[in-house]
Amino acid sequence: MRPYVLLLILVLLSGCFTAKILQPKEVRITEVIDGDTVLAETGERIRLLGINAPEKGQKFWNLCRKMLKGLLLNRTVRLEADEEDRDRWGRLLRWVWLEGKLVNEELVRQGCAFPYIIPPNQKYAERIEKAWQECLQSRKNLCNLSKGSCSHCIFILDFHWNAEGDDCKNPNGEWVVFGNLCPFPCNLTGWEVSDEANHRFIFPAATLQPGENLTLFSGSGENKAGKLYWNRKGRCRAVWNNEGDTLFLWDSERRLVLNVSYNS
Repeated sequence: MRPYVLLLILVLLSGCFTAKILQPKEVRITEVIDGDTVLAETGERIRLLGINAPEKGQKFWNLCRKMLKGLLLNRTVRLEADEEDRDRWGRLLRWVWLEGKLVNEELVRQGCAFPYIIPPNQKYAERIEKAWQECLQSRKNLCNLSKGSCSHCIFILDFHWNAEGDDCKNPNGEWVVFGNLCPFPCNLTGWEVSDEANHRFIFPAATLQPGENLTLFSGSGENKAGKLYWNRKGRCRAVWNNEGDTLFLWDSERRLVLNVSYNS
């Protein structure tokens, strides 16, 4: 290899390494964009690792944004990196500490964010999962359990999250089958299925009779008796993460009916 080519490579590698190292570990937060993204005085957008907060327009979005604002706005925080420095939108990926508390964890504990662990950024995965279990016990906000007459009857009979072959090319190879143990029909109209990445499916007019099953496919198709299709837009219409994910089922008032987690 020619000397000047080797020198150029070393310079480029050095620049990338330095850019990551020189990111400040302590910054003042000047704006809270939503429930999991903030703006630092440096101009950098920071995406809190390990969590996913409600999107604008969803129940609890404003509440959770206000909670994060109350915690961090105009406060100086300590940033801790994990394996990946930035996401595909260029935001810094960080665990955020305030006065010795892990803010990411606290948001989950208070029911203002879901666990959202994406490998290889798993440094505090166990703490996040424990916080979610504490949230379910306290029933705060996102963990507020449904009290509807069907909330204890709807169950998952089968969950096939890993389609055969390329999931993106075979989204209908992903499905979840719901059953009804109630001795009466359950109206699922307006109920919602979501995952950790906040992909959402809202049930159209649908009633699940006692002892019957309803299958929700991730891909496209025409809804008919016993079969519903997500019909998502985009390049890849697969929903469920093969490395691990959580299925959340909500009633029409956005109260949690069940959540089922899995890993690879």
